[in-house]
Amino acid sequence: MRRRPLYAVSLFSGAGGLDLGVERAGFTVRAQVEKDRWCVQTLQANRRYFRSSRLAVVLADVRRTSPRAVLAAAGLRAGDVDLLVAGPPCQSFSSLGTRRGLRDLRGLLLYEFLRFLAGVRPALFLFENVPGFTRFPGPGDGHESLLKWFVRQCVALGYAVTWGVLDAADFGAPQHRERFVALGCRGTCPPSLPQPTHGPKGFRGYVTLRQALRGLDEEACGLGGLAFSRWAASVLGHVPPGGDWRHLPEEVQGRAMGAAVQAPGGKTGFWRRLAWDEPAPTVTARPDHRATCLCHPEETRPLTVREVARLQGFPDGWRFEGPVRVRYRQVGEAVPVQLAAALGRALVDHLRAHRGPDPVTPSLALTAARPGRQRFPLGLWGWTSGTRAVWVVDLPVWKRAAACAAGG
Repeated sequence: MRRRPLYAVSLFSGAGGLDLGVERAGFTVRAQVEKDRWCVQTLQANRRYFRSSRLAVVLADVRRTSPRAVLAAAGLRAGDVDLLVAGPPCQSFSSLGTRRGLRDLRGLLLYEFLRFLAGVRPALFLFENVPGFTRFPGPGDGHESLLKWFVRQCVALGYAVTWGVLDAADFGAPQHRERFVALGCRGTCPPSLPQPTHGPKGFRGYVTLRQALRGLDEEACGLGGLAFSRWAASVLGHVPPGGDWRHLPEEVQGRAMGAAVQAPGGKTGFWRRLAWDEPAPTVTARPDHRATCLCHPEETRPLTVREVARLQGFPDGWRFEGPVRVRYRQVGEAVPVQLAAALGRALVDHLRAHRGPDPVTPSLALTAARPGRQRFPLGLWGWTSGTRAVWVVDLPVWKRAAACAAGG
């Protein structure tokens, strides 16, 4: 018997990296909601990469539209959707952003995701954000973490949830890019996070910058890039492949870094030149900026739009609309397609394995979220079911598990 399509609806769709990944995993995206006009033009220009001839690209602010309107645009009803995908803006939770959490209007978009989760009633959901999402206090008196509050809200809506911090390089992306992800299933059986396929915990080596850019014909792709200023180019002329500001001569370093040299942290994004035979660092929206530099390994120039698109997993035919700065922003804010596809496949497998009544005993199949590459010392992942929540803490020397009631 032929299976019916697995329908997906996407919120905060951006340039479409998350949507393209779940489409590759087997879902059929029926609606994309995005308020940025340039991103909407990009989504419309790439409809051929999606299965559905009825794909609705909705130009709308999620805060000012309703689940019913989005479902109507997709030709679906509440309960018909298999997957709700959402990657709300991360600036309020990012170490490079405002760090205002729920005090930032963009942070409050978390409530909009929960509103759509209640209105769409999908069988599954995929939520992603920056790792910093796990470190903020929740609403109210702040005694409850934002993560615990978020999971508790999902449980109250009838979803069992698994979460973790994953590195896209572990799933075939040619860049180290950590993302917080939460996977939810309506019922009592939570999905499992995907198993790493690359790197030390996988069965293949990391995909390197050299492999990612091999065969790229920039002229044929028709997408150019930015240029460093004459002074910035002279500074980067001192940096070897794989190096950064620490490789600058002392007489250059002081001027190039300024007051930033006193800032905490490793500052490894400053005056950075990439290495051919390693995965790239996290792709940024401003590869020509001294603090988020993505300089070519051999040429003294930032990576072009098409080159960073390769690092994010977009096909060469994917069109990015708008001025060059806008195109860089669209690519830099996307979720790597390889990571999205791995998450999508885990959800497809879970859905097909658990069609029908939910098992009485929830699955405890958990995947460690590469604690060694996280920017905070604890490896954190977990599952929830009903009124119970479990957090597993992975310490460098020993392990301990703590169980607590979600809400109590």
